[in-house]
Amino acid sequence: MNTGHANLTSLVNTTPHPITIRRADGSAICVPPSDKYLLLMTEETHEIANIDGVPVYSAPQFMSIYNARGPEMPSDCDILVSMPVGNFIAQYPDADEFKTLTVYGPDTNKHAIRDGGKIIGTCALICYKEMCVP
Repeated sequence: MNTGHANLTSLVNTTPHPITIRRADGSAICVPPSDKYLLLMTEETHEIANIDGVPVYSAPQFMSIYNARGPEMPSDCDILVSMPVGNFIAQYPDADEFKTLTVYGPDTNKHAIRDGGKIIGTCALICYKEMCVP
């Protein structure tokens, strides 16, 4: 699959942290967080148990995506998202707010770059949704 994206530097990072991507030639690029920060909104959870004074809550259900930093996403762009946001968008690929976006996320499994167990980058991206052309 070729989504036609030619430049990693034009990706809009919608996570709250920089994402380091290492190319096949060994060079790396760090994509800084943008002013667009996507969060999943959840339904209210309720306490279902208590273990030694620590409340245990029901698992949240994801309801929608919230842009926590303000400006709307530009149309026809490629964005980087977290895995939970990417999985949510993949369930609703034709949603109006994502129709003109191609959505990627860092591969934090097989292609993750780790330092002592901590993920510090990736060698690959996951495509959660390709742009829908009307």
